[in-house]
Amino acid sequence: MIIGIGVDIVRISRFNNIEEGIVRRIFTDEEMKLFKVRRYERMAVNFAAKEALIKALGMPISWREAEILRDDKGRPYLKASGKLKEHLTFRGVKNVHLAMSHEGDYAVAFLILEGGS
Repeated sequence: MIIGIGVDIVRISRFNNIEEGIVRRIFTDEEMKLFKVRRYERMAVNFAAKEALIKALGMPISWREAEILRDDKGRPYLKASGKLKEHLTFRGVKNVHLAMSHEGDYAVAFLILEGGS
């Protein structure tokens, strides 16, 4: 059963001159490790994924409670913590399906929250 769907697109160039304080408010240390290569593209696509999550939930989140990481094959996944993790459990979310991409000056993310029967 689909609990929520979210999509977001952002202009990568928005992140070219982003202040470090803002980066630290939005992204965790683990996420920032991903930004060593293709910094602005990865930052933008991770941001788009968090925005897609907000849309799928229909509510704001604490940015750093939603980590967008990659598995050993490079596939993106959500690692939730704190109140976000509790809320996902409360809503019955069993799986989070996440697709992300970037091309030219745009990054896009699509997210589906799936629950039980």
